[in-house]
Order: sequence, then structure tokens, then C-alpha cells
Amino acid sequence: MSSTFNFQLLFIIIFIIFLLILVFVLGRTKKIPQNIVNKFIKKIEATKNLDPSLSIMMSHKYFIAALASLTSKKKAAERIKIIADRLPNKAQIWRFHRLRNKIAHEVEINVIPTEANLARKNFIKALESLKN
Repeated sequence: MSSTFNFQLLFIIIFIIFLLILVFVLGRTKKIPQNIVNKFIKKIEATKNLDPSLSIMMSHKYFIAALASLTSKKKAAERIKIIADRLPNKAQIWRFHRLRNKIAHEVEINVIPTEANLARKNFIKALESLKN
């Protein structure tokens, strides 16, 4: 009986350790390496001297490129959707994603410099929140 008890206890301990490892691995949220975040932040900041519409287009492109290390999804909206709940400025990121789409697909969209500046700041804030 003692041997059976030891076996059951050992089995329970191994099972608990397995569960703890599983919870740790599945519970970890993937982060973007700091060097990648820094690289794309510099690229986003470099768009400040561009036309406001082009600045938003390029900033968005760099933001989406940085997300590639978190997901294999190809479309920008899919990448944003995967990480959106982790962002402190989720609503603003979606807003600027929609604005980027308007700029890309509609004619005569006027973007003021303060809007482009706000987009850059929000893309940078989002990247900062995702870094290691």
C-alpha cells in the first residue's frame, strides 16, 4: 500500500508540474524584441518631414512591419486584431488604420500635419507597449 501511495503522490506531483509549465508557456504573451521596436520607431519618426498623408501611410507601414514578429498574418487589419487588446491606445490605432485606408483608396483626402503627428505618436506608443 505504501508503494501505491508513493506512486500516486509522484504522479500527482508530476501532473501539477506539467500544469504549471503549461500555464506558464500558454500564458506568456509574445513581445517584440527591443531592437526591432527601436528600429521601427526611428523609421516612424523619420516620416515627420513628409507630406501628412504620406507620413501616415509610411508610419502605418512601419508599424505593421514591426508586428510581423508577433504574427504570420499578412493583412494589416489581421495583425492589429491579434494584438489590439494589448494596446493602451487600441481605439486610436484602429482610427489611424482606417484613415490610412481612406488615404490609400479615396481621392482628395486632406490630412493636416497635427493629424499625422498624432498618428506617429500613437504608432510609437503602441510599439513601446509591445516591446521586450
